[in-house]
Amino acid sequence: MINAVELRNVLIPYAEKELADEESLERWLRALLVQLGQHRDRQPSFEDLASSIRRCLETEPHPYEPGWELGKPPAKEDARGDYEDAERILHFQISDLRKMEQAEQRHREHFLGTTSRMTHLWNNLDPASYIAGAASGLAAEYGIEPDCGWAGIARFLELGRIYEA
Repeated sequence: MINAVELRNVLIPYAEKELADEESLERWLRALLVQLGQHRDRQPSFEDLASSIRRCLETEPHPYEPGWELGKPPAKEDARGDYEDAERILHFQISDLRKMEQAEQRHREHFLGTTSRMTHLWNNLDPASYIAGAASGLAAEYGIEPDCGWAGIARFLELGRIYEA
């Protein structure tokens, strides 16, 4: 079993090499939604997260569904630590990215942080920087803790949006 530090050490080189030219974070997140859905009936490990991320480039993304824009990620105190928490975060992020794209905010300087029209901070707007931020932030928070579960994946997703590696 790998821990969050080892996950970071695996994912950052992968993202730098394989995702450097992948521009659409929204599309990539829709593919990640498909991959994570395969683990919905059990608590996933860091290995499951890593393998899901590696398979995203070959995965047909989940189609966008109207209504996702109505959801918000669960507040920390309301999180249940299940698949639905991660799913709500992904729906929110995908929807927020679409709104930013429509407003042409996505093309601002990536390193300064962008606040969406819905006033949500985004520091990482491409898959490679999203993964680097998420993996670095999770390693800082979880360290060598071997348990991931849905709470860890939900945190990974939030850190991907806000954590600067």
